[in-house]
Amino acid sequence: MLVGAYGGEQGISTLTLLSILLNLMTLATERRRPAGDWRRGGRLIAWYVPGSFLGALLLEVASATVLKLVIAFGVTVAIITRLAPGIATLHLRAAPAGLLGGVFGTSTGVSGPPFIVHLLGAGLPPARMRDTLAGIFLATAAIALGTLAAVGVFSLPAELLWLALAMATGQVAGRRVFARLSPAGYERVVLATMFAAVLSTLILLVA
Repeated sequence: MLVGAYGGEQGISTLTLLSILLNLMTLATERRRPAGDWRRGGRLIAWYVPGSFLGALLLEVASATVLKLVIAFGVTVAIITRLAPGIATLHLRAAPAGLLGGVFGTSTGVSGPPFIVHLLGAGLPPARMRDTLAGIFLATAAIALGTLAAVGVFSLPAELLWLALAMATGQVAGRRVFARLSPAGYERVVLATMFAAVLSTLILLVA
């Protein structure tokens, strides 16, 4: 949505900066000790780096539209395997999850689904999974922010403060929702969010 509103440079720059602020709030402002699986998160981040270079190369031979359709299909398959009885659940090991996260993150700006599929398959408790994802997204956003600045395409809109305030308000409200979720409820929320991301991707492609 931000890319559609502000264009490529400002949209990606704003999304990256807000991701850093959001995940810093999750890890550092909730008056608790973060409980992430840092070893697992570190492996995903390590594989994300070469994947990001592969994603840049992939952009030269495939359009972003095709890549987004591939992501939408993959996320849909992953959701079906988690929800449909009698179907073997899709699992991703750390290496392919990190690589795919890097490939998709660099080429389309959507890196989360492979990480989420891996962590769901690992069976992490909701609090541990939430903090692990926050740490991963914080690190990958910092890498992306440095890359944007290095190549001279970092640009922010005048409405950044209002966007940051809206994001912070949503994060605080989300804490209360998260505190009331059971493990099964948390997974349903995660899968619903992934499905919403698929729908928004498809809507933007046909709009």
